[in-house]
Amino acid sequence: MSLIRCLLREECRIWPYIREGAGESIYGEMEARPCRFEPGLHLKQDLPGVNGTLLEVPGVGVLFLEGNEVPVRSRVALGDREYEVQACRVCRAFGDHHLELELK
Repeated sequence: MSLIRCLLREECRIWPYIREGAGESIYGEMEARPCRFEPGLHLKQDLPGVNGTLLEVPGVGVLFLEGNEVPVRSRVALGDREYEVQACRVCRAFGDHHLELELK
């Protein structure tokens, strides 16, 4: 058993973003994956503001999990809270691949 799998003690539900259609987002089938959530006080996202200025908005946290990459704008549910993926990175630690999702 890999060390990464030992750390994934929570479970999340993911609805992968597919595309926009008829004025709303279209998502794929829900999948459940083991994960680990870390609240992120130092995550920031730049959003366009009034007159072309950028607003810095703090992110919510980082979700660690295994499997295929998760598209940006996908929905993720942890317990009774729902988040949106703002970035997905494939990382390598302890000789194993894992994903780091920035949530907002």
